[in-house]
Amino acid sequence: MAARRSEEHLRDHFRRHRRFLRASSIAAYVASAEETIASGTYFEYRDHETDEPRVGYYDPQSERFAGLTDDEAVIVTHYRCDEGYVERLPGSTYA
Repeated sequence: MAARRSEEHLRDHFRRHRRFLRASSIAAYVASAEETIASGTYFEYRDHETDEPRVGYYDPQSERFAGLTDDEAVIVTHYRCDEGYVERLPGSTYA
């Protein structure tokens, strides 16, 4: 299980993305991210704001995306998006 950046970062992302993920709590949001990592397709990309290397997991069935640091130690984001979005991420290796 990957860690999260900080409790504040987690709360912020939960508030922004909970409705689209149908997550009723922070615990449900974290569980959704972990499920996406377990079931999704692995790919690499670069963060569009920092240009840092990232690892992503995308599950096309649920349209859930989880982004992690390149060492997969920290979950940096989790939300729903279409497959084209992860294909268009900078440097995306998603195919």
